[in-house]
Amino acid sequence: MWYLTVGCQSLLAVVFAASTAGKVRGRQTYADFRRSLPATVRIPAGLAGAVAATVVVAEAATTAALLAGMWLPGLALAGLASAGVLLAVFTVAVGSMIRRRVREPCRCFGGDRPAGPVHLARNAGLLAVAVGGALLLATGPVPAEPAVAAVAAAAGGTAALLLVNLEDLVSLARPLPPAGRA
Repeated sequence: MWYLTVGCQSLLAVVFAASTAGKVRGRQTYADFRRSLPATVRIPAGLAGAVAATVVVAEAATTAALLAGMWLPGLALAGLASAGVLLAVFTVAVGSMIRRRVREPCRCFGGDRPAGPVHLARNAGLLAVAVGGALLLATGPVPAEPAVAAVAAAAGGTAALLLVNLEDLVSLARPLPPAGRA
């Protein structure tokens, strides 16, 4: 059971690290994220800067707690709980964006596509991972050797990279438009 918990933590840590990096990889990406908030999630323009900073700090802190929780069990539940709360909020926000047919790009990973069903499925799946990890942790997993933890973390990280790129993977399966149409 402990391996699954570490896998959940590492998957979520990679996703939150990628999400944070996608927002702060440059001044322009952060500014785009901040400017998108009023249109995408109806944050008043005057609060967009504070909300953007709060999201970035919360994601970074969640990443740190998830990683540290692999070796400091007291932080594991905090990291999973923080991930769960953030993912619940993000899932509701994406659902609202889809329902309102918002065409403004979702800047959740620094991307430039509007929120869609793939974003909703990704967030719901990650929320299930956070809840599942917390439930596994509550059953009292037994700590394992550090080498095994590293393998579990690598497996979780690989799965996270696939989830982060789910939208790109799905787009590869779509047929190409006829020549001359974009």
